[in-house]
Amino acid sequence: MSDTSSGEVEANLKPIQFDAKKIKDVTWNGQMQITYDDEDPGEHFEKIRNMQIRDDDVILCTYPKSGTHWMWRILDMVTHKTDQYGDRFIDHGMIDLQRIERVGNIDSPRVLTTHLPLTSLPNQVKDKRTKIVHVYRNPKAVLVSMFFQQKTSIRMPDITLDKLEEMFCAEKGFHRNWFCWMDEVAIFAKNNPDVPVFHHSADSIQTLASFLGVDVSRTLLEQIAEAVTFKKQEEEECKRAAPCSNSSRFYRKDFYKWFDHPANMPSQEPMIANGKSKCDDNLKPVFIYPNEIRFGQWRGMTLPMHDEDVETHFEKVMNMRLRDDDVILCSYPKSGI
Repeated sequence: MSDTSSGEVEANLKPIQFDAKKIKDVTWNGQMQITYDDEDPGEHFEKIRNMQIRDDDVILCTYPKSGTHWMWRILDMVTHKTDQYGDRFIDHGMIDLQRIERVGNIDSPRVLTTHLPLTSLPNQVKDKRTKIVHVYRNPKAVLVSMFFQQKTSIRMPDITLDKLEEMFCAEKGFHRNWFCWMDEVAIFAKNNPDVPVFHHSADSIQTLASFLGVDVSRTLLEQIAEAVTFKKQEEEECKRAAPCSNSSRFYRKDFYKWFDHPANMPSQEPMIANGKSKCDDNLKPVFIYPNEIRFGQWRGMTLPMHDEDVETHFEKVMNMRLRDDDVILCSYPKSGI
């Protein structure tokens, strides 16, 4: 199945796999983005805004180094109801890099992938209520993973971690930076409540399949879970990738061992919180692990939350009952709390 994108799709324009050595950094809309061929970045990103979206499309939207390849493989297997590695590649539907004319020639169902923020997705996403899967990851893990990818690339082989951190946090850094990118996730969700967005950090494949509306058996779910382990994916992608693609560089998940000092290790201990405002013997403080935290917009701020709507929770915080002997510890994050 193919469709038109500004009337320019040609049958011989098949999606291609990328040569990592030809990926280039460009500046678009005040942000550092990546592009592949000689197409003008402004024209390319304008085509993304105006591209045709199909009713059964799924869009995987992630900040770089947040588990994109892993989640794409899960989505590909779930939507095609198989645990087999077929002839489909994440590169084919990577709209940031792939010519939109080529994306139009991908057979349905398509899993389109992008590192663009949700506010820069195709216009038709809002009208068609396209299902979006957003994957997020601890920003420290993102930074370290990005550092080692750049060290093995030809784009920034001499980059230092300090310099990359500076670029990572800059307002006009990589894809505007992780924090602004997450702000735009919250803004999009607030402005487009009818567009279904699945925020994924540690949910099950069953939950994901339910969100996609795909009926899959328990046996197939278990087979997919086994097929998408990092070890299995790395083995398969290395066998299937083009010689120049250096696919294995995307599967470094053991980043913790690269920290030199224990003080720099991301905490593996659960944080304690009481997410409810009413006293109830059954409502005990719960353990919250970092990968369970999600983010939302409240009064112009991006704030973390666990199991409750962000606006509802912080309104409860504002109106909660304080005791005479309460002490409140108030700190900016990472300030020694």
